[in-house]
Amino acid sequence: MKVYVQNAPVVWQTTASLAASGSTGGSALCGGYARLVGGIVSAASAKAASGLRIWQSFDQGTNWDFWSDYVPSASSASAFSIEIIGNAVKVDFRTDATGASILRALWQLRPV
Repeated sequence: MKVYVQNAPVVWQTTASLAASGSTGGSALCGGYARLVGGIVSAASAKAASGLRIWQSFDQGTNWDFWSDYVPSASSASAFSIEIIGNAVKVDFRTDATGASILRALWQLRPV
């Protein structure tokens, strides 16, 4: 029996802190991948209405055409699984007026 293992590309990973009204994230080309999965733990609240924004591009990141917004609560863990419709993705996390002394995140692509 053969077992094939595919290492999922990391779009964004961090174990850092983030200043008040700060922003951090990552991006990747995603041809051949169907989903973006990830989780985030933050000691601070995300910015209202758009604290966690998942961007998608149809032209490999030249323009970010489509986005989905989420607002994870402070001091909680949130997990996501998002269908990819473009050929590039970007994860952007922004805090509100409170800094995040704890910020852990891992976002990976999953194959078709």
